Amino acid sequence: MQFFDAVKIAFKKYADFRGVATRPEYWWFTLFVFLVSLIGGAIDIAIRQESNGPVQMLLSVALFLPQITMTVRRNRDAGFSAFWLFLWLLPTALLVYGIASNVDNLVPLASIDPNTLDEAAAMQIASVLLTVFGPAVLTFIAVGIFFFVVSLLPSKKPKQPVVASIDY
Repeated sequence: MQFFDAVKIAFKKYADFRGVATRPEYWWFTLFVFLVSLIGGAIDIAIRQESNGPVQMLLSVALFLPQITMTVRRNRDAGFSAFWLFLWLLPTALLVYGIASNVDNLVPLASIDPNTLDEAAAMQIASVLLTVFGPAVLTFIAVGIFFFVVSLLPSKKPKQPVVASIDY
């Protein structure tokens, strides 16, 4: 499979969650998304002097559904269900839980003046932020590594039906 073939297939099946996507198809499309993001960021920098401008935002929205469908089909090709993508909700849930359970520690941090920050206050800020964001960040990294490894797995061959032979 070549680069343009993979991109063509991805846009032809942009909302088709059925079927499978091979490793080359997935990685060529991932490269395409990366290159388009670079070009969009360069256009935004040239126009507005910032990298996350309207062009890159529009491209991200336009490529979101094809990326999701490609990931679902690639996971299926590697032998994993589409429901594994719900693992991405785990870091978000941990972040919400961390904020909700530490709100009493976060409120006093808002009154600290950054210009008169001493070492004790800096340590307090670091410990609260590590407590709140640490588990979510570590889980986000772990889930990302998991899906990276899944995307590298070879295709699962469909099981061949067992044909019984009858000897007469």
